[in-house]
Amino acid sequence: MSQKIKIIFTLSFLLNILLIGFIGGQVYQKNQKHDFKHNISPQSQALLEKNMKQHKQVMKKDMRHLKSIKTELRNIVEEDDFDKEKFIAKMNILLEGKHNLSQKKAAHIAQTLEQLPKQDRLVIFKRLMHKFGGKKRRSPKHQ
Repeated sequence: MSQKIKIIFTLSFLLNILLIGFIGGQVYQKNQKHDFKHNISPQSQALLEKNMKQHKQVMKKDMRHLKSIKTELRNIVEEDDFDKEKFIAKMNILLEGKHNLSQKKAAHIAQTLEQLPKQDRLVIFKRLMHKFGGKKRRSPKHQ
């Protein structure tokens, strides 16, 4: 085989390995998200799903409002004469809206956790901390 064919074959092989690893990682992450619901009781699963549906309906209005602010920000940026003060004012409204949305989510999560048994709360808490980038840490008893 010529040198060019060897290089092309090697690159093709490496790209295929990379693609397989990427797909495998995506499947693994998808299964991880699904697994946590199986670790809680059926009653807690039903309550969690009911509360999440209610939460989504309540949050739709806030999400639409944030989307309209983003559109206004885009319009400010697309204007011929950029208005820095107007941009900063709208950006502050957007950031405040996102903060308020986060506060509402936290209150909703607390309300939902309050209704669950301790074991199920711990499973959901671990999942939440994983989403926030928290690492598993051993308690002082186990060190």
